[in-house]
Amino acid sequence: MKFLEIVFNLPKSDRVIKFATVARDCAIPVEHVEMMVMKAMALGLTKGLIDQLNEEVTISWIAPKVLENERIGVMLGKFEEWDQGVEKVYKMVKGNFKL
Repeated sequence: MKFLEIVFNLPKSDRVIKFATVARDCAIPVEHVEMMVMKAMALGLTKGLIDQLNEEVTISWIAPKVLENERIGVMLGKFEEWDQGVEKVYKMVKGNFKL
């Protein structure tokens, strides 16, 4: 996620990132950067090129961080379930301790 945040904050006109920068910001060894970037690309989170010789990643596209209405509805349902669970626990604690 930190890698996606780094890329997202770069200007679209200049999304070339050194392996060393990615390693430092993501707190991983430099030798793991290429694999992490390949995984992000394989998952469809980013598109771009990896330059092994210059140890750079050029990102041409990043998945948008927009939630669709359907996903928002699913999240709403999960929050409602969570709220009901919290209410049950509150009532149980209140009943046991006479708050």
